Amino acid sequence: QHLVANKIGTTNATTKMLRAGVRAAATPKTLLLGLPKTTLASRAMSLPVVTRSLQATAPQSVPARPTLEEAKAMPREYSEFPNDILLLMAAQGDYGARRERLLREIMVVDSSSWDDAGAKVEDIARATKANLFMATIPRRIVIYSALFAGLASFPLCFHLDTALKFNELFVTADVASDKDLET
Repeated sequence: QHLVANKIGTTNATTKMLRAGVRAAATPKTLLLGLPKTTLASRAMSLPVVTRSLQATAPQSVPARPTLEEAKAMPREYSEFPNDILLLMAAQGDYGARRERLLREIMVVDSSSWDDAGAKVEDIARATKANLFMATIPRRIVIYSALFAGLASFPLCFHLDTALKFNELFVTADVASDKDLET
């Protein structure tokens, strides 16, 4: 047994199993990386045991649906959520939760009411939007320049007179023969 186990390239654990007489699954065809696979019969025999253990741990009753009182108590506005839930929602990118967190921060810093802090948040939003056009001018220039260059490339490639005029004004390269210009 020891020689057979070494010839198939098994590990020491499999060799010890072979010496001890455990042959149920330790054949050369079923050895994978030195670990014996169980046979189909042993897998089928263990299936009812697993099923019975899952049934024993499964809940016996379906959870109750929420009542009308529970539904009415559910928070509907961001101002109704506790701080820890707002923090999680804001961290996940929820804009309304981020706005409410900013509002509460203004309340703490300015020692003001929720309504006064809401007015300040609106002022901040208006000031931000007022400068938005100026902040996006470089991006607009790049987008419009790329659009113009893309549209201008069609006549420069496919209209002979436009290509010749562009060559004369900007490129100043030798013009190809009439035979090559026919394409």
